[in-house]
Amino acid sequence: MTVASIATVTRMVDLYYVQPWTGIPSRYFLASRAARAAKDATARSKKTDSSSSSPILTKSTTTTTTTLTGPIVETGDPLHWEKDRFQGELWSPMRKQTGKKSAPSIGYSWKDLLPPFLVYFTIFDSIIYFMSFYTASEMLSSPTLEYGLMVLAVCSFVIFYIRTTVFLTAIVYSASTGKRADPREWTMLNSKLPLFAYSPTDFWVNWQTLFRYIWVDLGFNPVQRFCRKHLGPERLGRRGSQWAREILPVYAVFFLSGVMHAYIVYALWREPIWSQVAYFMIQATGVVISKAIERSSVGKAIQRTYNGGSPMKQRVMRGGGILVMLVYHLVTAPFFIHPYQKQGMWLDIQQMSALVRTFRN
Repeated sequence: MTVASIATVTRMVDLYYVQPWTGIPSRYFLASRAARAAKDATARSKKTDSSSSSPILTKSTTTTTTTLTGPIVETGDPLHWEKDRFQGELWSPMRKQTGKKSAPSIGYSWKDLLPPFLVYFTIFDSIIYFMSFYTASEMLSSPTLEYGLMVLAVCSFVIFYIRTTVFLTAIVYSASTGKRADPREWTMLNSKLPLFAYSPTDFWVNWQTLFRYIWVDLGFNPVQRFCRKHLGPERLGRRGSQWAREILPVYAVFFLSGVMHAYIVYALWREPIWSQVAYFMIQATGVVISKAIERSSVGKAIQRTYNGGSPMKQRVMRGGGILVMLVYHLVTAPFFIHPYQKQGMWLDIQQMSALVRTFRN
């Protein structure tokens, strides 16, 4: 409920303050406008003969482009709550609105989603069972190797909890409505497990999409627009201005995420918030550095070697990246999980585990 409340509040701030300030509506509003414009263009084209259909379509296309890139005043009132707009914004933290309905054959039925859900739930249940053998004090005082395993277990707990919840929600949606869950909207259905990420950027792209669009709309876009207006080449130079536009929006996104997680641990346990903010600032730095390496001569050489290598060589290089990321997260994750470790979070929910109820009760 805390996360849902924060999502709602940030969405309202985005709608009523950030979007009017930047002059750029959210992507969901633009998608709905583009869909309606395309629908109107199609309807108009059916009323004309073939000789006049091409100019009309060309004019419509130009109008649609203006709608997508123009200021709010040209697209209509973005603060007017229509039914479609309300539904789109309401679902936006979890579902990416495509602006068009999918064909009945696209997506996954609840029967398709059930097997992966059972796999994720089984892994999640096993993690809780493993962690139930440790108290909070035992975890914090465990030897280095054992502590590393516990850090990995807590991180896996969070990952598989989110995956299990999303798949269960999609199953309920599909079973209750008879519709298929479109992976273009339910974006986590096709994202790979972040445990197999080979870089910080790859990890956060596949981590979860529940709040990605909120952070982009509320953090990334406004800060990037501010940098373009006030930190241009005339003030920072060409290279400095480019770095500001690329780096500051990334830090804004991770800062918002850090604030949300900091609020959660403070609201639950009155734990200090510094560890959450520090963790996400470290992650932002990791993303910035990894992108800089990718653009450097070293990164380009690694990419050429990977693209030109044999399948075995590519698997080895990817495995090396995964191993480096595993070490990276084992070093940085304690900042994030410290409040959860200290409070023994898993002890409060261990009765959720079928294995705990079967073998430990």
